[in-house]
Amino acid sequence: MTMNFEDKLHEEILQTLERRSRIDMTKLTFLTTLFGIGTIGKIGIIGSQGVSDITLFGTVYIAPFVALVCDCFILRELWSVRRIGHFLSRHGCHDEQTFECFVKSMRNPFYQYGFKGLSILTIIIAAWMLVVQKGGIVLLNSSDYAWVTLSMLGWFFVDHRGYGMLKKQFDQDSGARKWFWKPLRRSELDVE
Repeated sequence: MTMNFEDKLHEEILQTLERRSRIDMTKLTFLTTLFGIGTIGKIGIIGSQGVSDITLFGTVYIAPFVALVCDCFILRELWSVRRIGHFLSRHGCHDEQTFECFVKSMRNPFYQYGFKGLSILTIIIAAWMLVVQKGGIVLLNSSDYAWVTLSMLGWFFVDHRGYGMLKKQFDQDSGARKWFWKPLRRSELDVE
């Protein structure tokens, strides 16, 4: 059985959405693990020189950067889906063009909040855990402030700016057909 071009595009969309879902789950798994290990504190390891304490709190420093790296991968997959949808809205059959125009006008607003929200929440929780671990905000040193600043800048450029570029590229009109349907008011219906 041979697939036509549009079927291949739809198959690519499904594979991309599946990859993005796996990345989302991987992100949640890593963040939960890093925060869980970071809350343990110190553990004693028995060695040839007796018991030595190992602090596991350092894993919390890594959590925001893991979130941002996963967000880069998610943006890559989202870019692919939007690119195919944009192509279909211009060059697909009439029904696909109509559907893609509808999808563009009805994007899921919760995805944007979940996408940006989880990473900013990761940074906030990690910073809070840092303050608690150090014994207060006044005890933070310059490297702690640099870590928080780099995390926030990373979030701004990856999540906020990256998602904004995606929306600008694919969600503007840019010559595609506008959605022709609008909700009717009761007064516009011919009901007698």
